[in-house]
Amino acid sequence: MLHWILHIIQDWDSILLTMYYNYIIYYISKNDNEEKSVI
Repeated sequence: MLHWILHIIQDWDSILLTMYYNYIIYYISKNDNEEKSVI
């Protein structure tokens, strides 16, 4: 039971990390595009 819970927590960690990195990449590229369009 405990092992199963830990496994789910680890899965959530990787899911949240993936979403977090994707958001950062999206945010950076969005800012880059806005700066390029201003120039």
